[in-house]
Amino acid sequence: MKGDWGSSRKEVTIVNVYSACTIIEKKELWDELIRHKRANANEAWCVLGDFNPIRKIEERRGSSQLVRGMREITDFNIFIQAMELIYILMVGKRNTWYNASGTAKSRIDRILVSHSWLDCGLIVNNMS
Repeated sequence: MKGDWGSSRKEVTIVNVYSACTIIEKKELWDELIRHKRANANEAWCVLGDFNPIRKIEERRGSSQLVRGMREITDFNIFIQAMELIYILMVGKRNTWYNASGTAKSRIDRILVSHSWLDCGLIVNNMS
């Protein structure tokens, strides 16, 4: 979604992500978002939703995918860096996904914003 925010009329882009589960499809999405961000670099960006990967090993518990997921962790962090986004910490539960039995859990939902999003005062406080 693109538009102008508040009385300052700051141009913003808000992207709600519901990512695929395969790394190939995730990387296609990430590459497309990077292209859009580079083409609209002057806008304030907020990218949020279900990304599916974790950013670090501590964000996943009880899963056999930890070893296989190391490349995905690296690729996801490269995507965040290429987008020049900042992770906004969420308050509440540490994990955002649980399997049916509760034995596996991960933090896969995120709010990522650009520096210009923060500079505009669009988020009052990064509650760390």
